[in-house]
Amino acid sequence: MSQPDTTTNTTCAKCGTEIQPGVKFCPNCGRAANKAPSKVVAAAKQYGVALKDIALRLWAKAGSYKHGKALVVAGACIVVLVFFVPRVVPGILGLSALSGPKGTKIPRGEPAESMVEKIMPAVEKLSQEDRDLLVKWLDAHTVTVRQVNQARGSQGSSAGTGAQVGASVGGLFGALIGGFAGAAADEKRAEWAQSIEEKLANGVPRGMTIGKAIADQKKYEEKQGQGALDEKKLTAKLKAENEATIEAMRQAVTFKLTSKKKITVREDWITKDYLVTTLVLQNNSGKDISGVKGKLAVVDQFGNAALWITTDQDKDNLVYQEIVKAGGSAEFSTRALIYDGIFLYNGRGDANRVLSMSDDQFKMVFTPLMVVFADGSKLIRKTDPDRDIRDEVENTITKNGHTLNEIYLSDRRYDKKYSFETQETYKKQYAERRAAMEEMRQTVPVRLLSKKIVTERGSWGSKTDYLVTNFVFQNNSGKDITGIKGNIRFEDQFGTNLLPDDSHTGWTYTDDKGQYVKTAIKVLIEKTVGTGTAVEWSHKGFAGFRETIKMFASMKDYQFRLIWEPETVVFADGTKIDAPPEPPYEWVLASKNKVYGATKH
Repeated sequence: MSQPDTTTNTTCAKCGTEIQPGVKFCPNCGRAANKAPSKVVAAAKQYGVALKDIALRLWAKAGSYKHGKALVVAGACIVVLVFFVPRVVPGILGLSALSGPKGTKIPRGEPAESMVEKIMPAVEKLSQEDRDLLVKWLDAHTVTVRQVNQARGSQGSSAGTGAQVGASVGGLFGALIGGFAGAAADEKRAEWAQSIEEKLANGVPRGMTIGKAIADQKKYEEKQGQGALDEKKLTAKLKAENEATIEAMRQAVTFKLTSKKKITVREDWITKDYLVTTLVLQNNSGKDISGVKGKLAVVDQFGNAALWITTDQDKDNLVYQEIVKAGGSAEFSTRALIYDGIFLYNGRGDANRVLSMSDDQFKMVFTPLMVVFADGSKLIRKTDPDRDIRDEVENTITKNGHTLNEIYLSDRRYDKKYSFETQETYKKQYAERRAAMEEMRQTVPVRLLSKKIVTERGSWGSKTDYLVTNFVFQNNSGKDITGIKGNIRFEDQFGTNLLPDDSHTGWTYTDDKGQYVKTAIKVLIEKTVGTGTAVEWSHKGFAGFRETIKMFASMKDYQFRLIWEPETVVFADGTKIDAPPEPPYEWVLASKNKVYGATKH
């Protein structure tokens, strides 16, 4: 009997794992190193199949946690067993002639390797189309020996070990493993291990036959195809509606450039040049307009944007927030820095070239983003049509009561956090939070009394600007209130936050995990407010050089809105209303973006 070569590495004849010189048994599957190649490997060689390439394709398709070369080889074995052995390995187990190959039951509660060996005699009698469907179904419902071993071994591993392995492997795969380090890694490994065990036990339903698996896979693919067709139709419909909205805004609002000039002023001991443009906004609609936002370009004879006209309130867009009567017009000016004594500022275009243009050498082109009417109605363009339309499509309720986005989330392989059941829990939690907050808004409504910028002199004589806001909270309940906690935000007519994104000035608040949520004024009132009475409360926040805050201080009431987000109201009798916490920040983020991955069904 021949002995294995002890001077060079060999490959396991059963699973393809590399065996070091002198080792008598495969470290992966335990097969003797000197045994002849298995029929699987022989089949792969006969058909010119590269085990590594097959495994890599399977690995990429899985789209979940990668667990090293052993997983790659194990995945290759499944593909080769199901796809290529039927062509070269004759059936060795008898099947019932009455039931046929599709009547064969698929074993459950065991890894894919042993499962495939048991059903192989039936698989080889299937057509190529049916084999393809069965492979896809098995891929979605089974796990490999290596995955099981990895899952059971991962529960005893430490974050430090994971980081060391990642460092030793190196490269992209090493980075992925190293990324599991720490407490979060242990949690993710435990979740993955649990999902593997669950799939091993329940991935294959009781009584499932080859024929039923093929039929289910075919039905699933047909459903997916219909869903893609419906999504395509809805996307086209939404794109058409967006174009119609844009055209309606262009018809409702037009701009005319009546003058343009360069002025030179001395500011902060520096001589600066500004481009001053005078514009006329014409309201062609049948309703009063209170706000317009969009991009306004001076376009030359060749169709190129020679200059973008913006305003101080928004450095990227032109924003106008004054009442313009139906059929009326309004004249206003904008000013853009073009030279500060050292640098030329041509980021918005070539100002000097525009100054030299005659009226017949340019035209004004307005790309609207939003038009707000005085009655509160709006025309809104999707700012990123592809993404916004995709999000709207994905959040359309399907016939089974779930949105497409929820389906995408639940389809992520091995990740049970976003199952339909979990999503329903989060949706319920979100709804309960909104209901509690609305109850508190009715119990303790708030209104803004005043807002102003105040300047204070510091200990070193320097001057600092602050935004001081005064509010009144009304107790509309039938009981005395001893505590109020929550957050207040301000937005302009276009939904833009009017407070700064600055965590060092008392404006920013975060969720329980420390994730950035939004900027707001934190409200904390700890005094008794009798039933039917009100309490005044003020806040002072650093304004500094933030032009947005200073503009907010001078805004008219219709140009902004106050958003009251109460968290807790405590009554004198010891009872209280609490807003449940929002769903995990990770879920909130993921639910707004399409998550791609292998599907299960």
